[in-house]
Amino acid sequence: MKTRLINFSLVLAFILGAFASNMFGQTKASVTWLLDQADSTIPNPIVGNLTAQPLAGSDSFFIASINSKTFTGTGPIPGYQYAMAWWPGKDAAGNKIMWGAETAQVDYRYVQFVVSPKTGNTFTTDTISIWLSGGGTSMEKVNLYYSTDPAFIVNTLINTDSGATGISLPNSGSTTVNGILHIQYIVNVTVNDGQSLYFRVYPWYTGPLSNSKYLFTQDAYISGTTTPVTAVKETSLQPKVYSLSQNYPNPFNPTTQISFSLEKSGITELTVYNLLGQKVASLINSNLSSGEHNVTFNASNLPSGMYLYKLTSGNYSITKKMVLLK
Repeated sequence: MKTRLINFSLVLAFILGAFASNMFGQTKASVTWLLDQADSTIPNPIVGNLTAQPLAGSDSFFIASINSKTFTGTGPIPGYQYAMAWWPGKDAAGNKIMWGAETAQVDYRYVQFVVSPKTGNTFTTDTISIWLSGGGTSMEKVNLYYSTDPAFIVNTLINTDSGATGISLPNSGSTTVNGILHIQYIVNVTVNDGQSLYFRVYPWYTGPLSNSKYLFTQDAYISGTTTPVTAVKETSLQPKVYSLSQNYPNPFNPTTQISFSLEKSGITELTVYNLLGQKVASLINSNLSSGEHNVTFNASNLPSGMYLYKLTSGNYSITKKMVLLK
């Protein structure tokens, strides 16, 4: 009798779990870019209610697979048949551009992954993962960001655990498993119906000038759940207003989130000042759409103290205080 009760409980738990999943309408969803195939930038497989774009670099960052005739490297990352190799393009004469002696990311050099919920769904992420390696060098670093802003003006640094120094990549020429680094973060962000999630890798090379160093990319993976937008659409019917929320966390060290709402689209500025009235950071200065917005403020280069952050859009202006405590 006891055994039957246990079995019945397991069945009941399974039924209730399935009922809850259907009730809330959540469906598992993920996109994988299989970058261990020659010149394979096409997302595959795609699971659930998602669409995705082929992998692409910025205008100044280009790709050639290890098996491509245009690639002159020494071979694939150890243990992998293929990898994507990226370099900073070529000049008018067809020569590869030098890069190196860099102390921080270069904002116009990045690799971008784009995923979107299918029409009628929102997408909430849980994991972003990628395999990376320095092409023949251990002097490459990267920063990882995500955003739902197509212009990528409002964005969030993922690898906050590495601080301002970025993530150091291993040398692809290593003969050990350390020749490639698996980077994975738990990221919780909701991508609304009609939006896309933009995931970017910004590399820089700290060694001397060179045109023979590369960034190697392997499999990339973005996963989460999708949900029908019925509830979201009902919420969107509420009137939009201008507002500026208190930053969170506060006090903070060194990053904090600032959220605000716009009643109308228009030129919007979000600026940070010290108590002397001196501008120390310009977080936003662009034309934004009406609705909710969120931005990350990184104050790693500022001393502890009280700061003012000011939102201006149209005739609306408001200032609030925040405290940096290192």
